[in-house]
Amino acid sequence: MNRKLAAMLALALGALLFLSAQTSAGELETIFEKGIYEYGNGAEIQYRYASVNPNANGEACLVIFLHGHSANGSDNAAQLTKKPVSAIYDYLRENGTHGFVLAPQRSAEKNAFDLPELAALIRSFAAEQGISTSRIYLTGVSQGCVDTWNLLLTAPDLFRAAIAVSGTPRLTADDIQKIKNIPIYMFAGEKEDKRKLKELPALKRRIKKSGKKPS
Repeated sequence: MNRKLAAMLALALGALLFLSAQTSAGELETIFEKGIYEYGNGAEIQYRYASVNPNANGEACLVIFLHGHSANGSDNAAQLTKKPVSAIYDYLRENGTHGFVLAPQRSAEKNAFDLPELAALIRSFAAEQGISTSRIYLTGVSQGCVDTWNLLLTAPDLFRAAIAVSGTPRLTADDIQKIKNIPIYMFAGEKEDKRKLKELPALKRRIKKSGKKPS
């Protein structure tokens, strides 16, 4: 099996464990450290991060989770209440994987990430921890799914694979060419609105037509 695809499917399995996440948000607040990435004119991105299995063998990976609208704010904590953070952390921990989980928080004032700066934060964090860009994975839910697609387009060289949950982007042919070599796992639940359920298969067909096999 292609190594990229194998790695992506492993992360997809972690995503599917959302409902069985074991570590509570309260526990995550004691485990995840706080960080602030500052840039231009006092602007900043607050984030939380955790090191998982630091003594395990093998090169470390980095998994970034982008939350939905309900976790917007400035408390640098609400993003930890979302089940995917716990699921990703538990998945890495239980599988003995050496890695980091990074969970930035979207500002309530701006209601959007500055994508070039978010990419800069990820690059800076990876460099500080000695993580190769061949070991960086991205996932997001709802508005975080929109951010995931936009961040892939902003920095397509940065990510090994991505998981896009509950969102269908409006990709141009040029957009697809930018990201066609990145393994991307796309899915939505049966209770999603009909537009998303209708557009997701159409998007997969467009990507497949470009020469990439979507998952």
